Amino acid sequence: MLPDDVRPVQKERRTLSRFLAHEWAKAFEAVGGWFFTFLVLGLISLVLYWSLGQAPVLFLIMVTYATAISLVLSAPFHTLLSRYLADVVFQGDFKRIIPNVYGASLAAFFATLLGAGVPVFAFSHVPLHLKICFVGLAGQMALLWTINTVLYALLRGRMMSALFAGGLAVVAVGFLLMRPSEAHLLMLLLTAGLAVPVAGGYAYLTKTYLRDRVQIQWSFLAIRGNLRVALSLFLFYAGFWLDKVVFWWEPRTSVALDPFFRYSPAYDYPFFVAFSTMMFGFVLIYRDLDETILNPYESFVTKLDRNFPFKELALEKFRLYLGMHASATNLTVFYGGLATIILLVLWFKGLVVPWSNPVVFHFLLMGTVAYSVYHLYFLILQYLDEYGLLLAINGGFALLNASVTWVSIRWGWAYYGVGFLTASSLCAVLCLVATEWRVGTLEFQVFRRALRRSERPESS
Repeated sequence: MLPDDVRPVQKERRTLSRFLAHEWAKAFEAVGGWFFTFLVLGLISLVLYWSLGQAPVLFLIMVTYATAISLVLSAPFHTLLSRYLADVVFQGDFKRIIPNVYGASLAAFFATLLGAGVPVFAFSHVPLHLKICFVGLAGQMALLWTINTVLYALLRGRMMSALFAGGLAVVAVGFLLMRPSEAHLLMLLLTAGLAVPVAGGYAYLTKTYLRDRVQIQWSFLAIRGNLRVALSLFLFYAGFWLDKVVFWWEPRTSVALDPFFRYSPAYDYPFFVAFSTMMFGFVLIYRDLDETILNPYESFVTKLDRNFPFKELALEKFRLYLGMHASATNLTVFYGGLATIILLVLWFKGLVVPWSNPVVFHFLLMGTVAYSVYHLYFLILQYLDEYGLLLAINGGFALLNASVTWVSIRWGWAYYGVGFLTASSLCAVLCLVATEWRVGTLEFQVFRRALRRSERPESS
């Protein structure tokens, strides 16, 4: 027999099904479920357009409104919950998982119901059954974002991706069998598909972690500094939608289906294409973010906490720097190059765009390049727990996006998308500078945070 040191290493071969499942889970982890939801809805809209000669505009607008409201209003709750669950899992106190998951879910659900129900019942003229479908879909989406965050916080992301794939299969099969064209039937079909990951996720949590009678707790809201975290996440998600809201409610650029449901054909369609292109770049770059950034950071903090030699700390910090710069470089070079190629093809008339103003897509696509860098450093600052900086940067992003967009419309500029490009570019630079500064003083920041945590019981 050959010695162990010269024996060839036998690598396990993965089957095609396991490879596809692994890649799906990585893609889902990179971009989240909402992109795949919009992808399926886009395919359904294309099929309806080809078969009926017109797109289901009301259905798409209602789904877009429901997605925006649910993301903005539920993000503070499930972000606070994920931070709380990280401490609970570290302490091994699994009894508090289910009560706080139920509490956060109810808070996100009712906040979304209130945010969606009050304006639609007060201002919209659509039939009652459409209003009920809209409010119910928004509430269900809030539960979906919450359970998605919880399962990933508990390292059960593969299960969530499998459940979500099952939900999309329900939507696709139901559409092919029934071929609905009315808005309320399409919304009910989407609701049935989203019920699969929502019901499956909560059923798994209840079966795995429920050890006593069902209780509802709000302990995740009682941690110091939570208001700053909640406001930071609220401004980040709200800022992403504010330029769309300005275009929807500006009479010069919007089409009103009724006093509440509006859209802007000159802005919404190119933005959806630019956003889909950005998500494709996210799939290829963000899929390895944990390995390149999060794992070196956790290793650095662990070695710092256990008094490892400075040589080991310097090595982990160097790995963290390499991971940050590699992710940012890959994102900028790959996605920026892809965006440049697309714009060159459009410049040489290789593709014909369906919207009237081609300049809009140029600004929006370059804006998504800047936004992707901003989003990357936003995630890194979240890892570093720097929500004070994020609150200021995200607030500036929301203010710039809304104000520059409004001014550009009022002044009659045809360069739609300049607000999103300006806000994303400036905030990307600010996040880059803030991240480099914080990582450079990482040892001091970790010690300061540990000191504050040790003083909490004494102050209480």
